[in-house]
Amino acid sequence: NCTSSAVSDSITRIRIPTLVDWSWDDEASMEANITVVDPIGEQVTDWTTSDLDVRVENDIQLDGLRVFDETGRELYPLDWVRGGYNLSFSGKIHFQGSQLSPLGGEFNLRVLGQNVTFDGDPIGEPVILATTTNPAFGEYNITLQSPIESAPGGMVFYVEAIDMENGSIFSNPGYNTIRLTLDGNSPLVLSSDPMDGVELHAATAQPISLVIQDSVDPPNQISLHYWLGCKASQAIGCTDYNFDGLPQAEEYELKTVSSPEVRAGGLNIFETSIDDSMLVHGQRVSFYISGKDAQDNVVAMGGGPVCPEDLGSSLCGTRPGEIPPDWSADLVTYTVREEFQPQLDAANSTIVGHDDEAPLHPGIPYTAQISLSDGNGWEDIQQVQFALGGDFDDDDTSIFITLAPDADGQPVAQMTTGGEFLAVSNLYSSVQLDAEDPNLIVISALFQLTWSFPESFDTDGASFVRPKISVTDQPCGLEPDVPCFEVESSLGNNWWSLDNDFRFDTESGHIRAVELRDGTNHYNEDFDETIIGAGQALRVTGRVLFSEDETPAPAGAFDVTFGDYDYVWTTSPRADGEFSLDLLVPAIRSGFLDLKLGLNDLPGLAEDQTDVVPRVRFIVDSSSPTLAAVSLSRIEAGQDLPIGQAHDLLVQLETLDDHGFDTGESAVLHYRVRAGEAEISRGALELPDTTPFGEQFFWSGTLDLTDAGATTLLPTYMVDVWVSGSDAAGNPFDTSSNTMDTPFATWPLSLLGPSIDLDTTVALWDDPSPSPGQATVLDIQASNEGGTGDVSFVLQRRQDAGFWAEIAREDLTASANSEVQVQLDVNADGEVGDRLEHRLLLLVDGVESERMPLAPLLVTEEVARDGDALREDIGEQRFSLFLYVITMISLSAAVWMLVLYRRVMYGEDEVATEDQTEAVMASMAAPVKALPDLADLPPPPGLDLAESTPVPPGLVVPAAEPVAAEAPAPAPLTTDDPRGLPPKPPTGLPDGWTEEQWAHYGWSYLEAL
Repeated sequence: NCTSSAVSDSITRIRIPTLVDWSWDDEASMEANITVVDPIGEQVTDWTTSDLDVRVENDIQLDGLRVFDETGRELYPLDWVRGGYNLSFSGKIHFQGSQLSPLGGEFNLRVLGQNVTFDGDPIGEPVILATTTNPAFGEYNITLQSPIESAPGGMVFYVEAIDMENGSIFSNPGYNTIRLTLDGNSPLVLSSDPMDGVELHAATAQPISLVIQDSVDPPNQISLHYWLGCKASQAIGCTDYNFDGLPQAEEYELKTVSSPEVRAGGLNIFETSIDDSMLVHGQRVSFYISGKDAQDNVVAMGGGPVCPEDLGSSLCGTRPGEIPPDWSADLVTYTVREEFQPQLDAANSTIVGHDDEAPLHPGIPYTAQISLSDGNGWEDIQQVQFALGGDFDDDDTSIFITLAPDADGQPVAQMTTGGEFLAVSNLYSSVQLDAEDPNLIVISALFQLTWSFPESFDTDGASFVRPKISVTDQPCGLEPDVPCFEVESSLGNNWWSLDNDFRFDTESGHIRAVELRDGTNHYNEDFDETIIGAGQALRVTGRVLFSEDETPAPAGAFDVTFGDYDYVWTTSPRADGEFSLDLLVPAIRSGFLDLKLGLNDLPGLAEDQTDVVPRVRFIVDSSSPTLAAVSLSRIEAGQDLPIGQAHDLLVQLETLDDHGFDTGESAVLHYRVRAGEAEISRGALELPDTTPFGEQFFWSGTLDLTDAGATTLLPTYMVDVWVSGSDAAGNPFDTSSNTMDTPFATWPLSLLGPSIDLDTTVALWDDPSPSPGQATVLDIQASNEGGTGDVSFVLQRRQDAGFWAEIAREDLTASANSEVQVQLDVNADGEVGDRLEHRLLLLVDGVESERMPLAPLLVTEEVARDGDALREDIGEQRFSLFLYVITMISLSAAVWMLVLYRRVMYGEDEVATEDQTEAVMASMAAPVKALPDLADLPPPPGLDLAESTPVPPGLVVPAAEPVAAEAPAPAPLTTDDPRGLPPKPPTGLPDGWTEEQWAHYGWSYLEAL
């Protein structure tokens, strides 16, 4: 019986059935030892599983013992049984700890009887009463004749499993036992009428019948002890003397009953009556009997008082510390009953979920709430009929409800329908009792109309039907099929009609055909055509309602279709009637789609009553847009891209598409700056500015490759661009030759702007030896021999740590072929004697082009000038100033004395002759001074007149005499550096250096080596 199957090319599954017999004892687990042999030989020699998760169990367990006598009465522990009766023992057989049962005939079952004392102690040896083999299917039933009489304490019956194999044991030997009292001699009460627990109408002569069996010498007289459960002050005959509502032992009345009817088999029937007419509904009567036969054998099974006779100092009651009453101790307790008519509360009875004159719909659950009461309790209600169609004779449109107690004694509704037009749920229906009035009940019946409900009720609201309710209670007369009362009523506020047709909810915004790409809703109430791309995902949503109101269609009741003759997509409504359908738009040769919503596979006689069929009309675009060209600042791809313009590039993109583009969805330009294969930077730019022109569509924007100056660009870099986006239909741009690896366009970066040579640039300090903290200016004069562009002059100062720090900068735009003049202001931040070294950097389009050293600044003491110098001198040379003042006063006095002396010696006239104006005027009238002839003058030295040079008339050029010109002596070279002039390299001055430059910057050159 072994089988094998191939799981895959390399795995084979082998199934080996194993039979577990009685030779296996209990095992907690199991493992298998496997050997595998294939055509090559033995491949697996000894492989053992860790655990097969299998437990072997061969012990037997008996459960569920039940015992019945031959009259069908079920016996319970300590019951009295007529000796010699046939007793049936039944129960279940299974393996310990499982629900599996053994096969039949594997072992034996035995019933033992053991007499015991009143305390349960065994008397003598047990007796084997029956032995049989175990039956199949896990259940046994053993019938035997009981012993005639047991010990006064009774006999314990044991059911056992014996004769089991190989260690199998009977696992619960003390569990399947019952203790009974067998009496074959004492008079035995077999039955009574009324029976225990029944309800009776009060009567002045309530008949009581007692059947006692005694086959040897039955009694001829017995005593009836009865208690009437009404207060003694209420009426004559009431026996509740202490008003506690409990039958105390001393409250039982005694009545002697004699002259029984004797029947064959030792049966004596005693009959009598009592007067319980004073009792009202719900009050109880308790009685028991006592007596002896001629042999003084006490009547058995006659019961006793509910409250024990010997209470001592205790009381019988239900309060703490009291001995509770035992209502099963007497022979019979019955309750007096009055018949009450059921009361239907129509005001609180309704169809939950339904409004008056509103339609009812198939497939929609409703709850019929019925509120009623019965003074006899809910048990008196025989049946409730809910006639939805308003006709009690129409069972097909009615629901029938009966009530029964559950395991806890609470009412449970059992509901059925009279035909196929209604469906009712017993699981989700309920019955509730009022907390204050247990006679008031509320029945909630969950039902729904089926799709086969008669179409005659579908009046489209022109006419309505009113439900009716009928309640019948239990019979109270001699005829068992005739109810005591029958009450009918109608639900006045629940007029209804049938609505089993559907429609689409066409309110604005309730039907949507959303393109998942961008959320565009293509459904419109005018059914205008909209553009969509082939292959785009479309989600169609909406809701289906019943035709006459806003009730949503039930979930899964039918199919919702969306399509045309060639393409159909199907879904079904969910909860609340909503549906959702996802699809991919197909490519259509014609380019047009007209898709309609519809309902299919409608249940029963339902129809689609939508006034206007919802539809969506598409223009299907199956082609991708075309990238025509792209330029940066009007520079075509492949041409040099100036670095100077990289911070502000005008992007112009030209695209083509038959159906145009969506201006709200910008094309995105992706760019990457790279040096060879190394990526320098990457980014993306939305092109917001659009200009449509026929099939052409122009996109533009501004691109900054420098990232606001954060990225430095060099001439060796390349710029790659590619474009992403889509047309108005959602078709994306073709990615062929339009990716990062295969860009759509590429530009090399280059310096095409200004061209300034620092070797010819003049940069001089206005004060090369400033004082500490003094502001000084560097004057720069340069020539731009290139095009227009941005340049920057950066002045750097050498720091103590050896690095150069920027201290001044000037950014400007240099025009093509123009002179550039720049002044950089700096402060001499240092102490006297410090030598501040500087250098000048030239940046073209943000890229360093050249650098050159500058004459250092030597920080010196501040020199006083003008008035400050005079005040300083006055302060330092006061004595010399004093001598100077005395000298000036003396000279002034001498001159004054001389003037006085001349006036004294020559008088006033002599002094007047000093006016020589007339003499001067006379001399001006003298003859003109003779000038030499120009022809006699030799040419100035160095003037070489060629023979071809015309000589003015009358000018004679004499022969030039050689003049020895003396060369001016060169000025000695000096430097401000305290180290003196820098030594010249052995190879001479560096190329392009002059002696003056070497004197100023030689030390800097040597230190930079």
